Amino acid sequence: MIGNKKKPLSETVVRSSFVVEFQKTFLAPSGNRDYPKDLSPTALTSLSPRKEPTMTNPPEITVEHNPQAGRFVIKKDGHLAVLEYQLADGKIIFTHTGVPEALGGKGIGSLLARAGLDYARAQSLTVVPLCPFIAGYIQKHPEYLDLVK
Repeated sequence: MIGNKKKPLSETVVRSSFVVEFQKTFLAPSGNRDYPKDLSPTALTSLSPRKEPTMTNPPEITVEHNPQAGRFVIKKDGHLAVLEYQLADGKIIFTHTGVPEALGGKGIGSLLARAGLDYARAQSLTVVPLCPFIAGYIQKHPEYLDLVK
């Protein structure tokens, strides 16, 4: 029975919840999201994340990783920016990126994304970008495309 292996229940649950989240996010958009219902490669290339500034000489900003809480954190000027994730069966599922308005436009989201994606690569994890910011960051930085399978 080599070709008839059943998938573990946990993988099925992760895939099912991913499909539900994917459908909610991309197929039934709400609020001010302008995602196309057409998911062809042509339509997907039209998705673009918020423009992050190019930082030529960024100030020293430290990204802290808190694996117990499942998040990467930047603390700056009394504010907290986060990239939240869940681990499941060799996958890292990025669920939310939050950057306070006071820190917006300073590349903080990009620093969090890079830290999370570099961690995924170092740990040989497959990336599931449920968070639209992380999905957009990967589109703009094709060096991370191989992490999404």
